[in-house]
Amino acid sequence: MILVLSTYRSASTWYCSALAERNTLYNYDELFHESQCDLHKQSLRELARNNSCVVKIFPYHFSSTPVPLLIDKLINIASEVHVVVRKDFDAQLRSYYIAKQLRDWHSDIDSAAVAYDDEKWQQYHKFLYNQHVELSNIVKSIVTVPCLIKYTEDFPQTSKYKRTVTWDQQPPAVTTDIISLYQ
Repeated sequence: MILVLSTYRSASTWYCSALAERNTLYNYDELFHESQCDLHKQSLRELARNNSCVVKIFPYHFSSTPVPLLIDKLINIASEVHVVVRKDFDAQLRSYYIAKQLRDWHSDIDSAAVAYDDEKWQQYHKFLYNQHVELSNIVKSIVTVPCLIKYTEDFPQTSKYKRTVTWDQQPPAVTTDIISLYQ
């Protein structure tokens, strides 16, 4: 199994799909999503039996699972771990804010109008940054399998969302250095 660790709005869905296709593996994508907690134990047993696959998980999923030490169990059955990181935190935060506000994570909407709310912006900023901190700590603890960091900006940009977004007020620019967390 190739375990993909990432954060929201990092192109990890595209990456998992491409990785599975290139290696002829089944793509489970977010098998341990918080909306399917009742299936987590069963899913883990299935992975132990058939691990010719790609599984993606975010740090947030570890806090919502009923499976104790899920990350350790996944790393133990993984042949390698890929960590997808988006270097441009400002773009990632904007994308996350838009997806949350529109309640639309993967559609082909051509354009959207988004209202800026400073309180939500700060809340999402803190949440997404903390997800990176948690993910970077997990990455630093991986010693039993190869762990590869893949940057979103190195992926082909042809599949990138081309949604035109009109903000009622531009959010403040964010200059957070995400890369240093992973070094």
